[in-house]
Amino acid sequence: MTLHRNQSHSAQGSAADARAGGAASFPLGALLAAAALAGAFAAGCAPLTPEPIAGEMGEPIVLAEVGDRVITDVDLERRVLERYYGPRALLGLVREALFLSEAERLGITVDDAELEARVEEEVRLVLGTTPDERRESLEMLRWQGLGVEDVRAELRAELGGMLLIQKVVAAHREVDEPALRELHGRSWEAPRRLLRHIAFPLRGDPADPEAVALVETRANQVRSAILSGASFAESARALSGNPETAARGGEIGWMSREELGDPALAEFVFGLEIGTLSPIYREGDYGFHLFQVVEARPAKPFEEVEEELRREILSAPPTDAEVLELESELRLRTPVRVRPQVGSPGSEERARG
Repeated sequence: MTLHRNQSHSAQGSAADARAGGAASFPLGALLAAAALAGAFAAGCAPLTPEPIAGEMGEPIVLAEVGDRVITDVDLERRVLERYYGPRALLGLVREALFLSEAERLGITVDDAELEARVEEEVRLVLGTTPDERRESLEMLRWQGLGVEDVRAELRAELGGMLLIQKVVAAHREVDEPALRELHGRSWEAPRRLLRHIAFPLRGDPADPEAVALVETRANQVRSAILSGASFAESARALSGNPETAARGGEIGWMSREELGDPALAEFVFGLEIGTLSPIYREGDYGFHLFQVVEARPAKPFEEVEEELRREILSAPPTDAEVLELESELRLRTPVRVRPQVGSPGSEERARG
């Protein structure tokens, strides 16, 4: 395995991956549009411009004029509804209703503290983790006449149902011994290190001493900056040559010696002290890395961690296949009818299927 290619993560690294995926589920543009529409509905289609031109009773309100073209509150509402709240969103509400009924049957709830913790986590990811990303996101919000609280409100609306679905799916999971042992093999069977890095790939000929020296000097400069107090995670996001791990603040995940592949690399990584910044490491023709071992875990026998493995499987985010399979089972018990004039053509048949 080479670190500049696609890394495979153990199950112990899956939580960070799920969080990163969560951010992708809530793009700022969609949240802005949803928050703007919600605000317009709440205020009786309150305008987004300081001085709208009011129409007659029942007439659209003019929000903007571009040459001889007029943009009204009706145009805005239609655009947002079509783009973000069309038939797919209606079927999503149907799905939530099915899972809500099942949650009530099983006595499953999502408490306020759990929801707020997840909302704050997603706010951080949606707005960005570096100062520049956050500044840009806040400026976009201000331009729309919105604030962070509007983002929080939209996330609460989305995440409440999502967390409930996750709990209902978990309640239906069957965890057998082969699944537990497979996870044990990827997590506790061998000693592991929770590893992060910053990559500095060579841009020229690996045999060119000047090209190599240039990248090596850059790596040493970043190392010195981190030793002087710069954030490792923010440095990785801004400077790493590996886009995949850069997006996670340099996190590679839990790695065993075998998964690291190169015996020299494994020896180097497993020789690092927890929390210390490594010297720069040369990876063949690829370039250089800075490493940091965040945490170390020894090997543990299956019997010692069996219950922990079971909890990990049950708490993992549901896959699309799991949600669809359980939804199909719930539809067999609960009649669902989507009116054709609200959904797309054939939606009633799809809802029953």
